[in-house]
Amino acid sequence: MSAPRQSFLAEFTDPEYRQFYAEQHLNATLATQISVIREQRGLTQSRLAEKIGKHQTAISRIENVNYARWNITTLKQISKALGCWLNVRLESWGRLVEDVEEYSVESLRRDRFEDDPFFWGSVQAGPVPEAVRWVQQRLFPWLQSHPDSDQMIVDWLQGRGLPPVGDQDPPHVWITRAIETEGLESPHRALLIGWLARYIPIARETAKNVEDPDAFLIGLFSLAATFRVPKLFAEWLEAICRDLASDPYSLSEPAKAALLSALIRNQRDLGMKEVWLETIRTGAHPFLPADEIDAFEGLKWLPPLPNLRALAAGLKCMQEAILLRRAPLDLVSAMRDIQLSFEDFVQLDQFLARELADCGWDADLFKAWRDVFASTYEDQIRLATQAYAFEREPTVLPNEFLRLLREEREVRQDDPELAEAIECLEAPLKSAQAA
Repeated sequence: MSAPRQSFLAEFTDPEYRQFYAEQHLNATLATQISVIREQRGLTQSRLAEKIGKHQTAISRIENVNYARWNITTLKQISKALGCWLNVRLESWGRLVEDVEEYSVESLRRDRFEDDPFFWGSVQAGPVPEAVRWVQQRLFPWLQSHPDSDQMIVDWLQGRGLPPVGDQDPPHVWITRAIETEGLESPHRALLIGWLARYIPIARETAKNVEDPDAFLIGLFSLAATFRVPKLFAEWLEAICRDLASDPYSLSEPAKAALLSALIRNQRDLGMKEVWLETIRTGAHPFLPADEIDAFEGLKWLPPLPNLRALAAGLKCMQEAILLRRAPLDLVSAMRDIQLSFEDFVQLDQFLARELADCGWDADLFKAWRDVFASTYEDQIRLATQAYAFEREPTVLPNEFLRLLREEREVRQDDPELAEAIECLEAPLKSAQAA
């Protein structure tokens, strides 16, 4: 018998203890699962609050593991907003032991209805458009017949031979819809992936011999991004990117953007991590049309190693906050959600500092930042100093922050960098007092 089970056998004989333990486990599990699924959906606390008609502070309280004032009506609203159903039941005590042993972040995640593999291919969100049926009737037999010529899809990706499907959607979208209508287990999906695996290595050579090379490459890369298979696509997509370093004008900007999307979604290992971090730091990809947001996507789609799952969730929250220019507290919340050491974000310093400076510093922001990085004054000093440097007009930082820095100076009197940082940050305060 495992040591944890032996401990439960001994401690659960006390009725008051086991009841207290169960209540604490319930509170912590509910709060954590709401947070985990919210992040899985790519929602900030503010966005979830909007969906259920409450303030962000209400979600913040609910996601606190010490929260205990649960309301069934509110839980139903949250479950609906997150695309889940609420399950409330009574359980035996042995089930509690099993729940504790099986507890993990992964065990708390839940699929939305439309993402649930149980329903794939059996439930349609609506009627299949006629154009999709037209594509299916021609695409599926063609894929199954393994013809000597691959010309049909090459033509389709250039917009030739397809029905009039309107100007809104490019041809590759109709191919994607035709395959995805069948669900994840579609045999035609595997056949199309095989076709992509043959054509990605010869993409640029093929493009030289077609009527509309730009449309062909955009369609090909877009399909590779949608039907992602890193073990088949990654090597060749990376090779195309490396070639672009010496010949950056050989592809149009839209084709480069499609290539970037395909590369991001088909990464095999952590080799690209430094590229994305460098892009965030400098604001430009070496040879593709990328910026900070593209780089966040690159980090998010790296192989799902345990630490990078947390990174992906946090970066998605941060990306949304940046896109919407939300309050800086959302950025700090995202950093907290990532749950990595600050050293993992060394190259993000200037980017985060710039965003925080643009939003302005206030006492609430400082307190939230201190909660995230309370263990190291060095990180607080560095980020505050950099953010201050990005201010368009000098502002007075919170007195509480300066007080902590001064206390630290008493301990580290021989640290010139700390003294310089404090002097820099105190300057506006002294000016304000003199005025």
